[in-house]
Amino acid sequence: MKFKFIKNLTPKTILVRDEDGKLWVLKKIKEWRIEYFKKLIDILLSLPFNFFSTSWYVGYDAKGTPVLLYEYIPYPSLFDLKKKISQNKELAIYIAFKIAKYLKTLHENGVIHGDIKPENILFDPRNGDIIFIDFEHFQFTKGDFASLCIGFSPYHACKEQLEGFITVKTDIRCFALTFFEIYLGKHPFEKCLRQNMSPNEIAQEVAYMEIKLNTDDPILKVVSKMSSVNPEERPDIKTFLEEVNNKY
Repeated sequence: MKFKFIKNLTPKTILVRDEDGKLWVLKKIKEWRIEYFKKLIDILLSLPFNFFSTSWYVGYDAKGTPVLLYEYIPYPSLFDLKKKISQNKELAIYIAFKIAKYLKTLHENGVIHGDIKPENILFDPRNGDIIFIDFEHFQFTKGDFASLCIGFSPYHACKEQLEGFITVKTDIRCFALTFFEIYLGKHPFEKCLRQNMSPNEIAQEVAYMEIKLNTDDPILKVVSKMSSVNPEERPDIKTFLEEVNNKY
């Protein structure tokens, strides 16, 4: 496939246009991940909920470079909207419920997203739904065994990622940090991080922080527990869903 460069979206992601004028998000990937992504795409397209781009391409570009492409969706991310969302706590919980529901679906189908954060979740202003993007760090679950960590985001790092592995519990902690980021309108550990820290220093700090709240709200209580540094102490995602259903 041939693509025309449009602009950089992030340091590792570019926006391109194909020969038919369609816009795509392009990421370079390792060649050994091609078959992994093909299997992932098959799983995603078989799911009952449409919470991701439905147009994908994984293979090689015209220069023979291994690439992953998915259709560009011009919606704002939860990171862009977090301050606005935080002004309506019920909206924040509604969005978090959607995230948790879709994460549960992924996990039940053997997929760990691996990089849940507000920047990787788009908000559809037409119907209030959300869309997961950037599966670059995804892995398949291996029962009770951990999967190899492909990469992580410093501001949402988990202890086990620094140790080289991930499980569904990794997504659960990243969900908790994402919840509080849209609920508060800022990163929950923002005040604890020094300025001019390197990405590695940020990751080393964040991975060993957790959220402690003195509250009677059962939803906030369970999400706080989900932020635990130790994976085995994090409640399952269904616990959050049950608490929201009980309250609303």
